[in-house]
Amino acid sequence: ITIVDPKHPIVKDIKGPWPNFLGYQEAPLKSDAHLIAQSQYGHPLIAVRKYVKGKSMVWMSDIGPHWCPLEFTRWEGYATFWRNAVHYLANDL
Repeated sequence: ITIVDPKHPIVKDIKGPWPNFLGYQEAPLKSDAHLIAQSQYGHPLIAVRKYVKGKSMVWMSDIGPHWCPLEFTRWEGYATFWRNAVHYLANDL
């Protein structure tokens, strides 16, 4: 994972490299989306955009053991990432 916007509230508190995961969905970035992280091949992995009166986020991998091995789900940044994402989407960040 390459973090392209390390100051974004969703990832700002996560230090060091992210562990590897096993796969992700490939999809183009929407023209009005903000890219936060991408794969080594330049595919979007985390992006956000405004939608009507709120916000939306994409995480192009999995949250569980299908594509995220235990190394990833037990990584200290995993809980921080999801906590930050929920707060950001709820307009708390």
